Amino acid sequence: MVRRSGRHEHMYDHEREAFIAHATALHKTIRNTSGSLTTSSEEYRVLTELNQAICGAIQKITGEPPAWARPATHTSTGAPR
Repeated sequence: MVRRSGRHEHMYDHEREAFIAHATALHKTIRNTSGSLTTSSEEYRVLTELNQAICGAIQKITGEPPAWARPATHTSTGAPR
């Protein structure tokens, strides 16, 4: 009989990184697909809900919103004076 390893409470770093990569790829697919739909369509609403759920999952797992959902930060490009 094959013995299963015990379950753990949190993902390992490599599992978390893989999840975020796959979720980000799905986000991009959803964004590209929903871009061709009218905002009043049921499919658009469903894709938007799925995308929000993905964003929420990443935030709960990592403690911060995904990179694509963070507000842009403006930095100075000039040399220090």
